[in-house]
Amino acid sequence: MFNTAVAFSSDGSLVAKYHKTHLFFEDSYNTPPKVEFVYFDTPFGRLDPGIQDVVKYGVQTMVFPTYWGDELPFRSAKQLQEGWATTNRVNLLAANVLNLMTGSIGSGIYSGENGPIVYSDITTKTAKLFVADIPINSHNTSASCLSKRFNKTVSIESLKTDSEYKSMEMNTTGLTLKKLVDKQNSSVVCDNGFCCQLNYSVVSELSLRDESYWLFVVNSSAHQNYPMCEETCGVFRCDDDTCQSFPTKSKTVFKSLRLSAKFTTNYTYPSLTSNDLTLVPKQYWIYENNGQIGSEVKLNLENFDKPLLAMALYGRCYDKDLPPPYKFNHTFE
Repeated sequence: MFNTAVAFSSDGSLVAKYHKTHLFFEDSYNTPPKVEFVYFDTPFGRLDPGIQDVVKYGVQTMVFPTYWGDELPFRSAKQLQEGWATTNRVNLLAANVLNLMTGSIGSGIYSGENGPIVYSDITTKTAKLFVADIPINSHNTSASCLSKRFNKTVSIESLKTDSEYKSMEMNTTGLTLKKLVDKQNSSVVCDNGFCCQLNYSVVSELSLRDESYWLFVVNSSAHQNYPMCEETCGVFRCDDDTCQSFPTKSKTVFKSLRLSAKFTTNYTYPSLTSNDLTLVPKQYWIYENNGQIGSEVKLNLENFDKPLLAMALYGRCYDKDLPPPYKFNHTFE
């Protein structure tokens, strides 16, 4: 039995079927014997399900049905969805379930480097259908539909929840962290040869006394007990100095914040969140990646006058992943 995504045309006929290979918390499903690369053509571009197809088949729009539970501070659905669309310069149509008890809330429509058009947030209590105009060519940053930014949200009143948002949280035990203590400073932290550089300045010198912010780096390719290779360079707020839980609100405003690192992969995804895990608008940050492995990747935040919860460069070195099936130890408590 496979985790299967299907697509139908406007006349109801089946146009594509895809068996998921990289299962996540899905021990009841089988891994397909062969990796499938599936795409289909529409009047509004070529659609597909995965990273390998984007360049090879000229895919412009990715369809992403999912049951994704957020993991703070860097792996909320919206953070990864926006980062994926930005780096790969494609439209992304992401449909998640609404289950606040597992942190499953992130659905949205994104258009490459143009950023999010519409997405859900953690205050949502009702399932929603998103409708938006996006360019057929996801590389077109001057499409007329982008200036209008048309979007529509349809609430599905029969699908409501009274639950409170609860997410998984990153286990920071044994990881490389450095606390931010000065009003402005620069720091470098490294993990097994992968280094993360930070330059920052906060608006108020009292901010970092009242709230706990940390510079973080991880190179999971050196940790063989985890199946996915990740290289992460980031800054985030913790509830306290034990750094075992992560809030969804903050008061700290940064004048500027700059991250940089040299990755062993081209697939690096930027993410920036503010209160209630809302995405920081694109006009306040710049992502620089020349596509050369080993060159410096940069993420700069400037002139953002609202609190920042987390900011990161998240690298996925897919070529170093252990082969499926995967076994994960994460649990909700």
